[in-house]
Amino acid sequence: MKFKTFEQFETVNEYHSAKDDLRIKDIISKADGSEEKELSLATTMANSIKDVEKCLGRAEAAKDSGKYEIAKIFLDKAKLLGADDYSFRSLSYDVREALTKKQNKSTFEDRLKGLESNTEIDKDGIFYMVGIPTLHRQMDNDNIKGLRYALTRIVQHLANQQHVWVMPRSYNEESQTLTVQVSPNFTYPKVKLRAAFREYPKLLADYLNKGFGEGTAKVTRGKAEIVIMKDINYKKLFLSVVGADLKTGAFEKPKSI
Repeated sequence: MKFKTFEQFETVNEYHSAKDDLRIKDIISKADGSEEKELSLATTMANSIKDVEKCLGRAEAAKDSGKYEIAKIFLDKAKLLGADDYSFRSLSYDVREALTKKQNKSTFEDRLKGLESNTEIDKDGIFYMVGIPTLHRQMDNDNIKGLRYALTRIVQHLANQQHVWVMPRSYNEESQTLTVQVSPNFTYPKVKLRAAFREYPKLLADYLNKGFGEGTAKVTRGKAEIVIMKDINYKKLFLSVVGADLKTGAFEKPKSI
């Protein structure tokens, strides 16, 4: 599918009609809650379509209804009919991202179920509460948000600067190590940016080693990150930071985790 004008390209994700919405609703209604039947009905419908724009219209209508698997069926048919990937890359990206997140979440939940009966795992430790969701890229997980808040506040206090953010980056389940990025925000004065990249990770690693014992964390040489090598009680760490902030009036009470 090729566009001769910018206006045609600009509206590529706006051409699905009320009829497309109705067809997707029909699929959902007839399936009566069965995802398998939804996909079967969508496949049958897609196979009968010979027009690229109609396929893309149904795909977008399905995406807007949160039915990303159905959207992918119509996108695949559009490609078979010769649709230009560039013309619907935004739609394709949204669908692919949603399906990847769904698969990651399913894998994450399965992994948690598999760990529930493991008595060797500290269920209150950051490796379980933060490491596992980080491993499966569940970055909107409340525990990840809580650790990010706690560690960021620690570094802000130690550096006496607000220009910093801390984010869990990866978790190695085999070696049980959690890598955390510690970076100055790029609004930080540029003349001090390079020094801050070296200083902030060391401040956090030293704090954790002092508070939880030597060997808890180490700075990754040449990178604005630390590796946490010993498990830490997540709730104790989080609540101590929240308590300190409430006591000093630095922040309002955050939402419960």
